[in-house]
Amino acid sequence: SVGTCDHCAMKALSPLSQALRHCRGYSSAGWKASEYSRETLLAAGGLGLFCGIAATRSQPKKCHHGCDCEVELTEAQKKLPDELKKLIGAENVSSNVKLRGSRLGKGTAMLVAKPRSLREALRTLELCAKADVAVLPQGANTSLTGGSVPRDDCDRPFVIINMRKAKKILPVGSGSPELALCFAGAGIYQLQSELQKRSRDSHSVLGSIFLNPSVAAGVSYGSGGTQIRKGPAFTERALFCRVTAEGEVELVDTLGLKLKGEKALDFLDSAETLTEADLDPSCKLPASFPQYRQLLTKLEDKVSRFNADTTGVDCNRSEGKVLILATLHDTFPMPKEVKTVWASCKDITLAHELKREVCI
Repeated sequence: SVGTCDHCAMKALSPLSQALRHCRGYSSAGWKASEYSRETLLAAGGLGLFCGIAATRSQPKKCHHGCDCEVELTEAQKKLPDELKKLIGAENVSSNVKLRGSRLGKGTAMLVAKPRSLREALRTLELCAKADVAVLPQGANTSLTGGSVPRDDCDRPFVIINMRKAKKILPVGSGSPELALCFAGAGIYQLQSELQKRSRDSHSVLGSIFLNPSVAAGVSYGSGGTQIRKGPAFTERALFCRVTAEGEVELVDTLGLKLKGEKALDFLDSAETLTEADLDPSCKLPASFPQYRQLLTKLEDKVSRFNADTTGVDCNRSEGKVLILATLHDTFPMPKEVKTVWASCKDITLAHELKREVCI
């Protein structure tokens, strides 16, 4: 009964067991193959094979996109692979990809699409929305929280839009820039390296920086928050897409450039530099968490670390519910001196006292 589960295999073997019970010499305490005639064994084996094949055929059929969902593809979903290959190139579309998170989560994506530009990413999402597939934005696929891999217990096929090929970083102005624009696929290590050349520090210098997770994933999941002077990954200045209740893709632009919407999108795709003259001076939206130091050090009943806070425009803590295209972030002065202090506490009471009396 190859291909059947244990339960079905037992069901398939039950007629065989019944047949053997009628054969001579069978004992519930044990039996030997030599006690049966060749014809009896062949007949019993044939019966078992037939029942096993029948049990296999009676299993629920998997859908055509490879995962264990009991759904059939619509005509639009069947056409989607070819449409995406035509849009972004066959080399940037993979089918039936099995993925596993670093710590948790696993599943099969019907397709993994890797757009190379912001325009391609927008158009990819539009095709996916039209085909009514489940869309999962993905950056570097570090998936420390399992958020970048599909699940097999789904009602629709999964399509992953991997933004890693759209990784442009545009510091604003020359010299020592106070702002930097990042495409969604840019990594936090890549950003740190770029800014250090200009004597500035990036917003996310975390323990996971060696994995180079994407800037957009940090915004989406609110990473960081341990650095009081910077705050968590947060910005209100972003270019992102969301799907409306009617299934239409909406482009949301709060970047604060002089060019807006799709004009901003096309401008950024072709831009090699970004200057203060490209910014709209009337835009006062924050590009980092406002007054984070004051919020973090205020003693009250609320949670004092804001990496799960949903303040701000929809891209912040969106957890993949929107597709981030680009974000604008504050940069910070490089620290003049770095000093690491290790403190060991004998119990949790002393740890709380240390936090309140010394750290805060």
